[in-house]
Amino acid sequence: MIVDAQIDEAIDRILGMVGLPEGDALVFPEATCEQILAMQPSPEAVSGEGEELLGSYQPMSSPGVVTLEWRNIGSFFWHVVLRLHQERRVIRRQDLRPLCMLAVHKTYWHEIFHHVADVARHLFGGAFDRDSEEPLAVASSYLKMTAIRQHGGDAGIRGLDLELFGAFRSRIFVFNAWPYSRWGDYKLRASFVEGLVEYFRPPDVDTLIRNGVKAGEILWSVQQSVGEAPAVDVRLSPP
Repeated sequence: MIVDAQIDEAIDRILGMVGLPEGDALVFPEATCEQILAMQPSPEAVSGEGEELLGSYQPMSSPGVVTLEWRNIGSFFWHVVLRLHQERRVIRRQDLRPLCMLAVHKTYWHEIFHHVADVARHLFGGAFDRDSEEPLAVASSYLKMTAIRQHGGDAGIRGLDLELFGAFRSRIFVFNAWPYSRWGDYKLRASFVEGLVEYFRPPDVDTLIRNGVKAGEILWSVQQSVGEAPAVDVRLSPP
């Protein structure tokens, strides 16, 4: 798949941003630490400004476009890895690629939710509401990462030590900026599904719900289906 190739390219570029001494155990020389600390944006900048620093989605014309800001994602990634290392978390060289994959996929699936919402507007009508859509996009990405770790998907991410996976995931899903900071309202599948119903609002959905139709689960299935087979171009910026 072209998407897989582009994500792999983003990961290769990010891992190539920093050179580390050979060996299974990671060692961060002082010069490397200084290099990482000078990178922008920092995790605090992403938390304060939001996911827009890391990626974007351009609504469908022919077709939609997901852009991954690989250099910004790379800075974010290396800051988090360095901080975990300084906390004496055990990180092996073989963990770097799946951790980087997690960081890239986090932004990719965030932007894919915007594509899902774009498709929903074509199907059901409605208008873009940033205050509602951004926290749902963060939660969608979080749920996707959790599903990959728990139920299958990328073998590298599944192979990460559970404590390391949890520590890394908790760091990359910190948002103080509004409306991203609301994403915890949709962190569980049940609340996320309720959020889909409220935001997508298919015509006469209340009648369906009153008649026992699990409209939320239908929308969950639609979201999963569109997300797994996105009709989008994926681009890396800078080229």
